[in-house]
Amino acid sequence: MPNLFSGVWINQHGSNLELEAKDGKITGRFDSGVGDEGQILWVDISGQYLDDIITFHAKFEKYKNNSDMGRTTYS
Repeated sequence: MPNLFSGVWINQHGSNLELEAKDGKITGRFDSGVGDEGQILWVDISGQYLDDIITFHAKFEKYKNNSDMGRTTYS
């Protein structure tokens, strides 16, 4: 199966997601396009994939005391 997930993804808000998929693991970086007063907010992401299913999370250390922003999971 070809690598479906590695690459750069950009959404309608200008957020950038850089993914590397290898051996069932996902690594990369996420930059929120709606971040803190226009500042670049890069965070590391990690996760896993199986066939065409992916899940990963981003941990926003700056917001670790805010339960709504500290960790976000995508699947």
